[in-house]
Amino acid sequence: MRRSMVVLLVLLFIGALVAFIPAILLTDRIQARAPEVRFEGVSGSIWNGRVVALRIGSRDLGALRWQIRPSGFTKGRLEVDAELFGQPGSLVQRFTGRLWAGFSGRRGADTIAARFSGETLVPIFQNTGLVPGGMIDLAVETVEFQGSVPKRLTGEALWRDAVVSGAERAALGDLAMSFALVDGQVIGSLRDAGGPLALTGSFEVTAAGYRMDAHLQARDPSLNAALRHIGQPDGGGRLLVLQGGWLSGWLEAD
Repeated sequence: MRRSMVVLLVLLFIGALVAFIPAILLTDRIQARAPEVRFEGVSGSIWNGRVVALRIGSRDLGALRWQIRPSGFTKGRLEVDAELFGQPGSLVQRFTGRLWAGFSGRRGADTIAARFSGETLVPIFQNTGLVPGGMIDLAVETVEFQGSVPKRLTGEALWRDAVVSGAERAALGDLAMSFALVDGQVIGSLRDAGGPLALTGSFEVTAAGYRMDAHLQARDPSLNAALRHIGQPDGGGRLLVLQGGWLSGWLEAD
């Protein structure tokens, strides 16, 4: 009982100190280690801080807020609730999540919710003459690492009001993916939500690289002109294969 009380008092003392340390001391230290990262308009404390603009290189990611959760110390880890609000038209529209680092070397995040511009998918449509639009909602239940080795990951993403434009224009409806870490590999599935495009497929990501196989077929004949720019003919639809190796840095679309 006495030992628990001592630990609690120590944690309260540390928390009281952190609550009054200016956040700018933390952001300045990060900038010194990573010059490409810039924080503008820093206010608050290390415990509860705010940044008007977070920049990486020339890109403004938006406003950032964070707050340390005292309850995390009872689990033997540092927990931080973070929120990022992107600028209009930016790739990252918003991000919220609980980031944590354990004293045992484990680190990760829980309840991540993020929204990205559909332009994030541009690499998938390279050399097709098509530009993706719409919004992508990402929900990650949990992700955990031991050092650099992934230990847990589950989540899903939804491409809302998916659209491609450019050489052709087509509204694809809502398209979804689910993914999880299985035996050290990220395994996922692709599906549609019953809209104008029928989508089925799978993908996997490993330490060596990645591969995605997707079969697309138009329920609405007006999509056929756009689909001709994607993948290869396959049983009345189109087959798109993407694969790459992290070290070789190549991307192949069959």
